Amino acid sequence: MTRQSTVLVITGPRESPDRLDLPALGAPLVYATADTVSAQEWYDALMVLVDDRHIASLLDKHLPPRGRGHVVAVYTDRDDPCVFRRAAAIGATEAAHAGDDLLKLHALTLVWTQQMQWEHVFGADA
Repeated sequence: MTRQSTVLVITGPRESPDRLDLPALGAPLVYATADTVSAQEWYDALMVLVDDRHIASLLDKHLPPRGRGHVVAVYTDRDDPCVFRRAAAIGATEAAHAGDDLLKLHALTLVWTQQMQWEHVFGADA
């Protein structure tokens, strides 16, 4: 099965997809909620960004392990001592603090996506 060059963004049903504008990525964004994401979308995405507030719902789906690629738990509460435990539960390779300003997330996502595209080209998942 080949991986698609998409970035899967998992948010809640009330979050607007427009709040995450990453036009410079070079990989299309696919939006899903924790309740609606399919196992195929989860597995095939080049990278997955997960809103930390919806990790519990995502865990309820019992999605298969991704095997390779970045899963990033994006959190807003710096004082939450359990954020890294939740991130580890979904197999996140990183946790990123987005805060009120998503500018840092934009830059990090661009770097992660470029890295994943090079790994895809050179077959680092072999």
